[in-house]
Amino acid sequence: MDNIGILASLDPVALDQACVDLVFNYPSQEKDDASALIERINSRHGIHIIEHAEKIGLGSRKYKLVSIDADEMLKTLNDNKLSLLVRNHGVTTQHGQRGIQDLLDLIQNEPNRLKGAVCADKIIGKAAASLMIVGGVKEVRTNIICEDAKKLLQQNGVKIVADEVVPMILNRDQSGQCPMDSKLVGVQTADECVEILKNVQKNR
Repeated sequence: MDNIGILASLDPVALDQACVDLVFNYPSQEKDDASALIERINSRHGIHIIEHAEKIGLGSRKYKLVSIDADEMLKTLNDNKLSLLVRNHGVTTQHGQRGIQDLLDLIQNEPNRLKGAVCADKIIGKAAASLMIVGGVKEVRTNIICEDAKKLLQQNGVKIVADEVVPMILNRDQSGQCPMDSKLVGVQTADECVEILKNVQKNR
């Protein structure tokens, strides 16, 4: 099982519950599998111990995850005029191409880079959201997100923190919809969106 980060809390019960939830909900696949750790937790009655800890007043199993990384990443993005930051397994990479090109390159050339990652992006439209979903991004932090992108990310279990939600992402001269998003109107799934985006890229 890959590194999924570090949690901290003043409530030890909430902390244990959050850690267990991350492990139990980990998207296991070949060579990156949480099943051994889950079996170990269950064999030692880990859930029962947390439940009992709450029962005797050591803390609460209720919690809210707050990402410290994501806010700092967005600040770095804005301060340095970057287009995308990707943090995964303790490593942050910076990207500066226009539009969705960085995400397309990562999907095609470094697909594991996005899996389980936290991303900071200045503007997220439906095209960017679809690429993040297919790449396996777990959390996004952005200045602006459009309604379709927010809905698609939420449907796929991606955590979103956005400063502003807008009806649509506009093109560079503000005269209409972003050209990439305009090609995805009515498309329902992220997989379908990404195939369209790849074909657009090939035909350029």
